Amino acid sequence: GQNASLGCHVEVGTNLSLTQSSWERLLPTGMITVAVFNPQFGISVAKEYRSRVRFLNPSVEDASILLEGVGFADIGPYTCKVVTFPLGNTQASTTLDVMDLAQKKHSSTTIEPKVYVSAGSVLVDGDQDVVVATCTAERALPPAWVSWETELSGRLKEFTQEEPNGTGTTTQVGYVWSPHRDARGHALICVVRHPKPGVFNLVMTLLAPDVLVEGQDEVWYVGQENAKLDCRADANPVPHAFFWTRLDVQMPEGVVIANGSLRFTRPLRKNNSGTYRCDVQNAVGLRSQEVDIWIRGELTFLSTLMNHPAAGSLRVSE
Repeated sequence: GQNASLGCHVEVGTNLSLTQSSWERLLPTGMITVAVFNPQFGISVAKEYRSRVRFLNPSVEDASILLEGVGFADIGPYTCKVVTFPLGNTQASTTLDVMDLAQKKHSSTTIEPKVYVSAGSVLVDGDQDVVVATCTAERALPPAWVSWETELSGRLKEFTQEEPNGTGTTTQVGYVWSPHRDARGHALICVVRHPKPGVFNLVMTLLAPDVLVEGQDEVWYVGQENAKLDCRADANPVPHAFFWTRLDVQMPEGVVIANGSLRFTRPLRKNNSGTYRCDVQNAVGLRSQEVDIWIRGELTFLSTLMNHPAAGSLRVSE
């Protein structure tokens, strides 16, 4: 509820000129700009701070600001940055802490936690025991109960920390799991129970491509026309590249590759037998599928026999 003064004093040498000074703060979501002073263009304050932040004495030597009506959401590091010519950027940081004086007088004080969910590493089918996501209930009084609800078969990893000056307890619970493609679209729900509760959802969607080649189970024979292998991928994000290669020798002539398909533009030959591989890539990773193709010759003999002039005398009996 009180005002906090964050001091930043700049020593500008005779051969330097200050281009701009600013204040930034670090949040769980990243760095944000709070206020900017530019000797030429004036002052700019972020929308969410316009009613609470002002420069005390804006000048090239003084970038101090006043933060009015502080609360627990204001706790954390703040950085004063200055841009000078010709030396460039320099900065210094300070940490703002907030204590609740009323809490010292009334032990029944309840502080609502700041709750947020952060995603872990990219989920790739087959990885083992990765932290999929972390749910945090920050500076809660009394401590919040944090857990995960899901149909997945993972486990919880909990960390708690008592904040200084009686400002509450921070509880973090990570969900550890071994990703597999069958779980695509299942919900992973962070549940926080507190006198002022909240429920947050996180749905996992990222998986590396699962590759399937269609056509390799068909009977291929010498002389066959329009033979084709289709490479399909179940992936999110959508694949952006398909590659076909032959592993044992060079790709044979008369092959066209387009839209994930490998197609022979002329009749098959015996030496087209071999191992072919399809590689599929999306923003998450690269996956491959190898197939062995064997070209048979028996059907060529039968086709020749049926087209022989004497074929009309043949009879087929059960």
